[in-house]
Amino acid sequence: MRVRWLLKAVLPLAIVLTAGVGIFIWATIALDPSERRSILFVAGGGAAIICSVMLVVLLALVQRPLVELQEKITQVGAGNLDVGVSFAGRDDEIGDLGRNFNEMVRQMRERREHMRQMHQAEMSRAEHLATLGELAAGLAHELRNPLAGIAGVIDVLGQDIADTDPAK
Repeated sequence: MRVRWLLKAVLPLAIVLTAGVGIFIWATIALDPSERRSILFVAGGGAAIICSVMLVVLLALVQRPLVELQEKITQVGAGNLDVGVSFAGRDDEIGDLGRNFNEMVRQMRERREHMRQMHQAEMSRAEHLATLGELAAGLAHELRNPLAGIAGVIDVLGQDIADTDPAK
């Protein structure tokens, strides 16, 4: 990944530098060879310095924030939602990316907290329903035992009474 980015950043600079040197050589062909050599040396050195400065600027302004963002994404993927990128204060596209990332992580953190609260409420409700079920089962047991006894006594009494007896 790093190599591809460097190729994308360095290749255009190298092409521009080479084209510039080529054009400069073409423009200085009419000059005396000693003058041409010194001019080409100064121009080549200046172009190399400009390229070096541009690469350093690209590394500082683009690659460093992207590496930080990649590290933070890995942390979020591992479940750490208490992260944020430091470059969100920049006033450019990289800063926009950082602000959007920080906002996304904040929303994920809020949604996780909301889900935790909902889960806690459902667990509390389930505990209340379980307690109510136990209470209902105990109450049914307490009512069923005396009713079963009464039904048993009625059966026994009913066996002793004749079928024609009005008391039956």
